[in-house]
Amino acid sequence: VKEKGFPENIDVLNVNFPNALTNEFKAVPLAKLRYSNIIVKRTDPRGLHYYWLYGQPLKPEPGTDVYTILVEKKIAVTPISIQYLAKPLDAIKGFVEHLNSKMAKLKR
Repeated sequence: VKEKGFPENIDVLNVNFPNALTNEFKAVPLAKLRYSNIIVKRTDPRGLHYYWLYGQPLKPEPGTDVYTILVEKKIAVTPISIQYLAKPLDAIKGFVEHLNSKMAKLKR
């Protein structure tokens, strides 16, 4: 990057390393999901509810950054374009409005 700059239309290079250092790099896309989602509702000592979020590791999909670092033991390089975020952000507007509505009810 220092010598050639970022590739065209790329804003960020996400670089992930395996546990053991290697000199092999691989260009790969991001994995879409690495853990199953487990959400547990709990109550703190004051009687207030909170949620504990965690997950169980899933088998990594071949050809992704997670597979590259965990299975192939190579350094994964993933190009990211900020423009790519526009669609997913539009898709969650309704979800965010729902959260705001729920929070407004809690404040009453």
